[in-house]
Amino acid sequence: MSAHCGDNSDRKGASFQTPETVSHSHGVQSLERAIVVLSLMAKHQVSGISLASIVAKTGLDRTTAYRIASALVESGMASRGPEKEYRLGIETMVLGMVAMQRPPLIDRCAPMMKRLARQSGGYVLLCIQSGDYTHCLHMESAEPQIPELRSYVGMMRLLGIGISGVALLARHADQYIREHYSRHRAEYLKHQMTESRLWGLLEQTRSTDFAYVHPRQMAGVGISFETGSCGLAGLNVLALASKLPPSRAPSVASMMREHLADLPK
Repeated sequence: MSAHCGDNSDRKGASFQTPETVSHSHGVQSLERAIVVLSLMAKHQVSGISLASIVAKTGLDRTTAYRIASALVESGMASRGPEKEYRLGIETMVLGMVAMQRPPLIDRCAPMMKRLARQSGGYVLLCIQSGDYTHCLHMESAEPQIPELRSYVGMMRLLGIGISGVALLARHADQYIREHYSRHRAEYLKHQMTESRLWGLLEQTRSTDFAYVHPRQMAGVGISFETGSCGLAGLNVLALASKLPPSRAPSVASMMREHLADLPK
């Protein structure tokens, strides 16, 4: 009797897993690992990432990393190039395109944008970086929207043309910026944006940690922020130049960062 009770005492509080719970645990772990690998591929979409780099960055053993990468390729979520480099695949691209029908970032940011519009008295626009361009997703304002500004929503613009686009471009390495301008020189010049003028805007943005641009009668403050595992987004407040002079720009930028800090994780 005492021995039997002793056995029960040893087992009290112990964790026993059934085959079903073990299988579930392993399944969740495999899914988590696949998400990490997929995120790595996204971060190296342009150049691709080798299996050796996946192993080094994740700490997975080579066999496990290869099995995960191969499963992602087979499902279309990833692709493997001629040099055995991995990138996101067509299925991932399609899922992203479907998500853009109702971007989750709008749901996350819209309440914050409403509050920021009321506090700043300006028009608040949300953009994401898409390659060499910004894509304007949403706008909020405390006042009736100006038709010209409303047309910005859905628009794609070169990074160095829009206000938050300048803030986004300033985050990149100088070599990327030089190559970017070279690729789009003709389009930039249509907007009277010479390379030296663009560099002036970027240097100012880097020194203040926000972009300040005043096209025509309007002025705007733009900042950039990270979203998801590897995305970049931009937020800008646009108002009449008389209501948003250079002297007010730093306080508006601080206001924007405070609102961004309150976003739900």
